[in-house]
Amino acid sequence: MRPTNVTPLDLSDYGISPDQGFLPSNPLEQLPDSPMLDHLGQELPKLLSARMIRRFIDRQRQLLPSISVAWRDQDYRAAMRILSFAGHAYVWEVPERPAATLPPQLAQPWHDVALKLGRPPGAFLCLLCAR
Repeated sequence: MRPTNVTPLDLSDYGISPDQGFLPSNPLEQLPDSPMLDHLGQELPKLLSARMIRRFIDRQRQLLPSISVAWRDQDYRAAMRILSFAGHAYVWEVPERPAATLPPQLAQPWHDVALKLGRPPGAFLCLLCAR
């Protein structure tokens, strides 16, 4: 087999840090004007361990009532992290019975934030691979 010349990828071209992976070096502690989404982000570890994600999200009217026009890229990325973790946790809270749908109060803001970031809205890789 002949050796091939491979050019190494520059991870920063893909928003990846060798130290932090996909996470930012200085993550936001709070999203502007988004108290419910902030609360969900802070409570996520407890909700996961208690298997209470679905109940918590189902009881909310809205997780993100609106997206501020003043949001910066880091605000969108922070919201995307919370919504993505929450979305996957919602589906897989009970592994034997994954949720077939997401409630609109989670699906809509996740979709909107993903579109603002130019990402596919809410694709679950594990579901795509299972089909």
